[in-house]
Amino acid sequence: MSNLTDVRVRCVFSRGGFPNERKFTIDAPGGGAYTGTAPVRYCFNLENQRLTPDEPPPGDIMQGWMTARVIQSTGDRVTISVPDGGVCEIRAEQIQDAHVPVES
Repeated sequence: MSNLTDVRVRCVFSRGGFPNERKFTIDAPGGGAYTGTAPVRYCFNLENQRLTPDEPPPGDIMQGWMTARVIQSTGDRVTISVPDGGVCEIRAEQIQDAHVPVES
């Protein structure tokens, strides 16, 4: 996997503070999790369909995929940049595929 490749990362979504964003949680390799917010256009359900305005329902969570950018890949660990500008390390197995453009 080359650097600066867009990928989809497995995460859990809940509602954000604004209608056009979702809160996401990504499992960290050593335990714990990284949490942030992302514009809904970066968020997809497990069937790779963009989240609808009603997903997930208020108070619920759902599994899905979020578009992120690979910064560095070293063996089974991948450093990614997430839509809120954060950087985190994940396991390579948490990545679904590469070259997934974000549509506006």
